[in-house]
Amino acid sequence: MNLHSLYYFNELAKDLNMTRTAERLFISQQTLSNHILRLEEYYGIKLFTRNHKMSLTDAGVYLRDFTANLLQQDKRIRDIFFDLKIQERGFLRFGASSLRASNCLPKLLPHFSEKFPNVEIELINENSDALQKKIIQGELDLALCVLNDEPPTLQTELLLQDQIYLCISEKLLDKYYYKNKEELKQKSLSGVHLENFSELPYFVMSIANRLGTVISKCFEEAGYSPKVYLRAKYVALSAMVCSNALAACFMTQMDLISSLSNIAEDVNIFPLLYKNEPLYHNLYLVRHKKCYFPKYVQYFSSLLHDYFQSASAIDMSHIYLEHPDQF
Repeated sequence: MNLHSLYYFNELAKDLNMTRTAERLFISQQTLSNHILRLEEYYGIKLFTRNHKMSLTDAGVYLRDFTANLLQQDKRIRDIFFDLKIQERGFLRFGASSLRASNCLPKLLPHFSEKFPNVEIELINENSDALQKKIIQGELDLALCVLNDEPPTLQTELLLQDQIYLCISEKLLDKYYYKNKEELKQKSLSGVHLENFSELPYFVMSIANRLGTVISKCFEEAGYSPKVYLRAKYVALSAMVCSNALAACFMTQMDLISSLSNIAEDVNIFPLLYKNEPLYHNLYLVRHKKCYFPKYVQYFSSLLHDYFQSASAIDMSHIYLEHPDQF
């Protein structure tokens, strides 16, 4: 038995598809098959059934659980040894949604690579629930997540209280609220209640998106179902929809900062209220409590912390759309 064979077994146990796993690992199917046969010969028991669809045997399930823990401990001890030998090499596995990764990594990576040029980074783009599971299973070192609760095996650090805003084009206000537009705008500068904008069409997120779930509560509080112009899982189209006066949309502070150059100058940005309080989409840095973190992971964490600290300091009431590069 060797760790290479256990690693290949663990990866095949995730996919349960010989072709897919071999392609993902850039090895031949024959090589992968040989490693599995070697393990089955070593343990004297079948690990997979190979009928119409591949599946784990009972023995395979036990070995999968054992292997996941063993590989995690192997990575931990290798990270410790790398630090002890003062080698600035390693492998960093980072998880974030595509939008969050595209927001922060362009700022972080030049600094990180300057200090640790020999560290390989693997980026995993998933939603918060999937990323938390990967952290718990030892498949990620760090992740940016929105949390509903905090599993006891996870260590979390609040990086950003990501405030939520309602964005409405001036043209849209002219169309639906021409007579009392200025009064509504003045009332909404310090915070907006959705009952005041029930006539507008909206771009809303599906409840599969946690932000969508939060906003649906605001509509419930307002006592109406929105007129939906567009429904989607992610906010990527928000700036375009809003800037073209197609619908009102909801964006967090981070969304606004990253989309600033694409937002029309006539878009009004109002803080969203729920139960008369500002709404936040809190973002956390998540890691496993029992994992050892080498110096390069600690440095990457500090860069994330600095980036989001700078983002949280931006006063959204003083956005200057004509100078987006300031962010």
